[in-house]
Amino acid sequence: MKKLITLCLAFLMLFSMTVFAEDGNDVKVFINGEQLIMKDALGNEVYPVIRNGTTFLPIRAIAQAFGKSVDYDARTHTVYIGGISDEEESTTPKIKLYVDKVKVTPLDANGNEVRLFIENGTTYVPIRAIATALKKDIKWDDTARSIYITEKEAKPEVLAEKIEPGKFYKLRGYKTNLYASIQDNSNEQHKDIVMREDDGTLYQVWKAVDEGNGYVSFVSAASGLVIQVSGESKNHGHHCIVWPSGSGDTQDWYPEKQPDGTFTLRVKHSGMYMDWSFPNFVAQAVKNDSDSQKWEIIEYDM
Repeated sequence: MKKLITLCLAFLMLFSMTVFAEDGNDVKVFINGEQLIMKDALGNEVYPVIRNGTTFLPIRAIAQAFGKSVDYDARTHTVYIGGISDEEESTTPKIKLYVDKVKVTPLDANGNEVRLFIENGTTYVPIRAIATALKKDIKWDDTARSIYITEKEAKPEVLAEKIEPGKFYKLRGYKTNLYASIQDNSNEQHKDIVMREDDGTLYQVWKAVDEGNGYVSFVSAASGLVIQVSGESKNHGHHCIVWPSGSGDTQDWYPEKQPDGTFTLRVKHSGMYMDWSFPNFVAQAVKNDSDSQKWEIIEYDM
């Protein structure tokens, strides 16, 4: 009986492996119309891997195809594409990823975090994550079993005339090239809102959600967390963070259109304004009619 149970368990394990892992040896990768033959550090040919519906590519091969260097820090288990950053200190076994010195949290098509992994000495990264970080477009042709990676088509920037619930936006400080972003591109709650140049990630993209009476909340397109004033404080200079939805007035912002086309964002619980002028974070501040309380709201096509 025990032998029968053992055989059944072994069969179930094998079955689940074949369901969730798929051989990608027949998958072709094209970059700007030219097929990429991927090789590992020893010159052996390597192929895509498909896990749970997510396609992974060999990280060294795809990075080098775009002229990017690849480095690995064994102490922190961190892969660096396009230059080494000295920011990573965590030594947890989870493999971390930086692209052009910006930390990237790989996500699948549904916005769920997926992990890099090592197989036969080769590190694999989700194609969607690397394409987004390198600002490329990707297309999957199921019939041809082919992945097409191309330069992202430049789209004209559209400044919003009004903030519409359900739409996605980027919040740029007026007269700057800096955007409201989640600190460290993290999915963790209580991370600060910071100002950073466009890095092409969803950690700078926010979905407007209707909170009634003209107020909206801003939900991260990457993590699902919401911009709010930390600790329900009503003090000038108290920083803005990301937190799960449901904290009420500290997450409700009233967008007020200005004559120059910008918006100010007034938080309901204190009546103060979202201000980008603080050195290390975005904070609420007493109204002062300065440029640092003006935001250019840019439409983002998901």
